[in-house]
Order: sequence, then structure tokens, then C-alpha cells
Amino acid sequence: MKNKILLLTLIIFFSSIQIGYGEDLSSAEEVLGFLHRNPFKSWLPKIEEKIEKEPEATKIEYKEPEVKIIPVLKPAPVEEAKPPEIKISGLVWSTDRPQAIINDQILTIGDMIGDSKIIDINKDGVDIMFLNKLYTIKIEQTLTQSI
Repeated sequence: MKNKILLLTLIIFFSSIQIGYGEDLSSAEEVLGFLHRNPFKSWLPKIEEKIEKEPEATKIEYKEPEVKIIPVLKPAPVEEAKPPEIKISGLVWSTDRPQAIINDQILTIGDMIGDSKIIDINKDGVDIMFLNKLYTIKIEQTLTQSI
């Protein structure tokens, strides 16, 4: 009895639902057919594909590009700037605050000598940065460029 009531309820329920494109299900066969439909069958309307004729290829004429000769100007030779004259009179390097006596002034790391900045003070000499180049000035007054 319960099975018949359930089946009748399903038939009424599915008959009231509209599926597809406005078609009503009116019998149990259609309901069962709907439940066991082919999942690979498309429910979308078929659209006819229009195949247009491909346009004909147009002939393109090739033209040689115009070449203009532009003279290359050579840059003027740039003279390499030299660091300022530095005379080291003394060094104190083994403390928390190393110092150097340069051009009769007491200077520490970070101080400026003209356009040069003191980077390091050690027992061999003073490292300075001049125009993004590192130079080492030794106590013997020789100037060498570091790599």
C-alpha cells in the first residue's frame, strides 16, 4: 500500500513539473522515461551551422624598406676623476671607534673628505669611496684601487 501511495505521489509530482520547452508530463511512462533518460542526449535545440565561404587571399606587394644611414657619433673621451689629495698622519684602528688623522683633521668612519667618504680604517690604511669606486690609501701614502 505504501509503495502505491509513493508511486502515485511521484507521478503527480512529476506531472506538475514542466520539463524541456514547456511540455507537461502526463503519464507514468513519461515520468519513468524521464528518470531513465540517456545522459548523452542533448536537450538543447539544434542550431544549424552556417559555413561561410572563406574569403579569397589578396595579393600583397612587397616593397623594399627605405634604409637611412645615420652617422654614429663617437663620445668624447672622459677623463677619469682622481680622488682628492689625502695625507695620512696617523691611525687608531683597534678601538670601538677607529680614527685617522687625515690632512691635519681627526676623522672617523662615515666622515667626508671633499667628495670622498671614509668606509673603513684599519692597520694598513684608510678605505675611501670616491665616485662609486673603492680606493685604499695606505699609511705609506700610496693610492691603490680595490676590486
